[in-house]
Amino acid sequence: MIKLSYLLALIMVVCLQSCNIFGDNCEDYACFTPPQSFHFELINSQEENALSDPAFDTNKLKVIRLEDEQSLNFDIETINEIEIIQVQQIGWEEGLKNYQFLYEDNALFVIRVDAESVSEDCCSFTQYNEKSLLNAEHTIVTNQAIDNHYRVTVDY
Repeated sequence: MIKLSYLLALIMVVCLQSCNIFGDNCEDYACFTPPQSFHFELINSQEENALSDPAFDTNKLKVIRLEDEQSLNFDIETINEIEIIQVQQIGWEEGLKNYQFLYEDNALFVIRVDAESVSEDCCSFTQYNEKSLLNAEHTIVTNQAIDNHYRVTVDY
């Protein structure tokens, strides 16, 4: 009985070790993490949330990639009782890209993002080499609940 237990233990050890016999073969356990979304809290000069203002019509808001003038989809979400614009499409394309936010075709600001696809330890993910917001006063909000959170002062 003891020999059978040792034999079963040996088989289990061999089976568990066989997953990494051939080095960094990622076929069986590769993973992918999509780019983190970008979040924009628009505030007016009185530091009130523009998206909560009845005078601010979200239907007049547009986000375009300047390189090819393609429109991006965005969502208006309430996170921690704050209305925020969430853009999920930023970061999916590698290289330096510029995204402009417009209200009634008037430029509000530009976010410049340099994204790179990176693979480490059998997982691929997006690394941001540059993230900069241009043409508007803003702060980067560090909040564990929201990544890439920008509070941007806008005139509308």
